[in-house]
Amino acid sequence: MRVARISDARGLRLLERKTATVCTLLKASVYSIVLQQQIINEGEDARQHRQQQDDYMDGPSVLSTMMTGGGGGGEGDTITH
Repeated sequence: MRVARISDARGLRLLERKTATVCTLLKASVYSIVLQQQIINEGEDARQHRQQQDDYMDGPSVLSTMMTGGGGGGEGDTITH
């Protein structure tokens, strides 16, 4: 009877170690995925921010200014001082 208990205890310890190992690997995998997603999201946010800054700094393009009738000093415009 005693031999069976010792064997059961060893089996449970082995099962506990294996379960703990699997749990640790699962946590590491989830952490890695979350970290990768965070890095991707931060890169996209930075790209969008740079694009917004570039758009703001560039202002309206020459073509869009011409299409809307803005800008210029073209023929027929009166310049006063």
